[in-house]
Amino acid sequence: MTTMTRGTLTALAVTTLLFGSAGLTTATAAPQAQAQAGPTASDTLARRSAEATTPAEHASVARDYRLRAEAFEEQAQEHEADAVRLAERRRFPVELKMPAVLRRDGERERRLAMQARRAAREAYERADHHIRLAVEEQLAQ
Repeated sequence: MTTMTRGTLTALAVTTLLFGSAGLTTATAAPQAQAQAGPTASDTLARRSAEATTPAEHASVARDYRLRAEAFEEQAQEHEADAVRLAERRRFPVELKMPAVLRRDGERERRLAMQARRAAREAYERADHHIRLAVEEQLAQ
C-alpha cells in the first residue's frame, strides 16, 4: 500500500485538471476543424457518391475523394518514416540473443503504410470515376 503526500495529491489534481481540460477543448474543436476543411467522413461521402446526379455534384465528390487520397498518402509516408526509425533503433542484447523476443513494430508500421496506400489508390479510382461521370453528364446536357 502506498501513501500519498499532500504534494503528490496536489500534483496529481493539477495534472488531471490541466490535461482533462485540454482534452475537452481538443475533443470539441476537432470535429469542427474537420468539418471546415479536409476530407469528409466516409459514410457521408459514400452517401453523396450514390446520390450524385449533376456534373457539379460529381465534381464535388471527386474533389473530396482526392482530398481523402492525399490524406491517406500522408499517413502512408508517416508510417514509412516510423518504420525506418524503428528499424534503425538500437537493439537490446536479449533481442540479439533470442530473435523470437524481437519487437515487430517496424513490420506493423509497414503494414499500416501499405493499407493507407491501398486506401489512397481506391480513393483515387473513385475520384477518377466521378470525374468521368461529371464529364459524361456535362456532354449529355
